[in-house]
Amino acid sequence: MASFTKFPSIDSFAHVYRRQAKSFDPARVVYGAKIKLHGTNAGIRVSTSGEVVAQSRNRDLSVDSDNFDFAAWLEGVKPLFAACTQIEDAVFFGEWAGPGVQPTDAVSKTDRRRFYVFAIQIGEMMHYDPEFIRLLTPAHPDIEILPLEFEISVDFGGGTGEIIDRVNDAVDAISTEDPYIARMFGVSDAGEGLVLAPIAPTGILNWPEVTFKAKSEAHRVKKAGKAVSEKLGIPTGAREFVEAFVTDARCQQGLTEACGGVADPQRIPDFLKWMGGDVKKESEAELIEMGLEWKAVAKFVNGASVRWFKCQAHV
Repeated sequence: MASFTKFPSIDSFAHVYRRQAKSFDPARVVYGAKIKLHGTNAGIRVSTSGEVVAQSRNRDLSVDSDNFDFAAWLEGVKPLFAACTQIEDAVFFGEWAGPGVQPTDAVSKTDRRRFYVFAIQIGEMMHYDPEFIRLLTPAHPDIEILPLEFEISVDFGGGTGEIIDRVNDAVDAISTEDPYIARMFGVSDAGEGLVLAPIAPTGILNWPEVTFKAKSEAHRVKKAGKAVSEKLGIPTGAREFVEAFVTDARCQQGLTEACGGVADPQRIPDFLKWMGGDVKKESEAELIEMGLEWKAVAKFVNGASVRWFKCQAHV
């Protein structure tokens, strides 16, 4: 059985644009947009022998060491996934979302928790096309395949105004009503945003390099004027850096992923480790532009993170 396969981090459009525009041959790419649901990242790893394992963003799961009962749910459908064997190991990536997983957004107000599949990794290739995913994913009332909301062409060697305007307008609308949840379940409330990846029927080899996310203002882990922009938005000093990156949305995500959503004072070290790692990873380009090393801002990030955590824990 293959070992734990972490779902790769997804950058902002500014980071993707920066990489692609500086390449030797910037290309025109057709992107497909899927709704980004507010739940918890989940995966189902299926080996060529039919072994099935549940995983969260950071670890393997079991009924005794679960994440919002995802592994417990998988126990009842393991035979369906065991039958989905390929010539290579596969990981079904999705969002485990519904009542009790997150406190906000339309998906949390649906009738029950579901596994919303958005990608399948087979070997080193990530498959994003909904029709391909549907062919491989077993049918079950608790499993949904996230569709494409729209497609749009991006010219990394020319102007990007069309995609910036289209995605920003779409995310603004999603911040009021998630169109997918409204369409499927009749629940009208806010959504988190969008994930956009190239439309590639044969799969995407360099997924993290070309895929980007666009979140509504309430869910952005970095303060920014718009959901997508060509510009990184470079802070002018340590204070502005902390204000940009140690946001309530990022802290809430860290509390969920590092501490199970509970602000237990004994878990502060876990929270700080997660926050430091997440901010350091997402701010690499900004730090380069600022001419700073991580150690120059790390103590300020830690200080702001501790203050936020103590407010939640009331200590």
